[in-house]
Amino acid sequence: MKKLFALIVLLPVLVLAQDWAGVQRSTYEAQTPQDRGGVGITNWGEGERIISATGIGVVSDNPVNAARERANAMRAAKIVALRDLLEQVKGVQIDSTTTIQNFETVNDTIIARVSGVVQGAYEVGSPRYMSDGSIERTFAISLDGQLADAVLTETYNTTVHPGGGDNTGLIIDASGLGAMPAMSPKIVNQAGDVLYGPMNVSRDYAVSVGIVGYARSVDEARGGDRVGTNPMVIRAVSVTGAAKCDLIVSNPDGSKIPYVSGISDCRVTIVL
Repeated sequence: MKKLFALIVLLPVLVLAQDWAGVQRSTYEAQTPQDRGGVGITNWGEGERIISATGIGVVSDNPVNAARERANAMRAAKIVALRDLLEQVKGVQIDSTTTIQNFETVNDTIIARVSGVVQGAYEVGSPRYMSDGSIERTFAISLDGQLADAVLTETYNTTVHPGGGDNTGLIIDASGLGAMPAMSPKIVNQAGDVLYGPMNVSRDYAVSVGIVGYARSVDEARGGDRVGTNPMVIRAVSVTGAAKCDLIVSNPDGSKIPYVSGISDCRVTIVL
């Protein structure tokens, strides 16, 4: 019997895109931000904030036991998908200086928790039986929930903003600035003062919905549930930090941020 082997799926119609995670990546043009690495996809957009990877199990041309080889191909496809999913997860940017992979050298416990989350990934749809006899399977995990709980280690909720204004959320328009998505970005003013970040939000909200959401346009951001019906819209003036995930706003605009209603509940969307 020929050896069973597995292949990483390569999806078509790829276009070159901005560097979202520290290395050059390619991504589908989409209505929601997607970070495509060599082995998977991180979808940062509102509505389906997931990380996914696809594997293929291949059956030999002349199997002695077709049913057994098909079962082996099913298992192989999952093994490849979960392996690649873990690699994609490790490349996720947490803040301007840290990716999940950085924990490998400083915190084995966090990496063990991340690996456990990946092993519990859910299957997206049903296995796909290809015309060449191979089997394709996709597995995914959420950016929020268990993964966020494992990797968000900053200090939270130490500086509570007053809120109470008429605006129901905040949209930061960073389009055209080359900003990159991250799990825990910061918004600062031109003097370098942090106006929004982990210290301003409840960790429960940060884990369950993310510190910020991401969108491709202001209209898309307005259409999301995160920022409510009357969001304040502020234009970022530049990006900062090694990974370009932190945003700078003008001092006058920055002075308005603490008074956005619900700001401590992560009601912030960034337009990339």
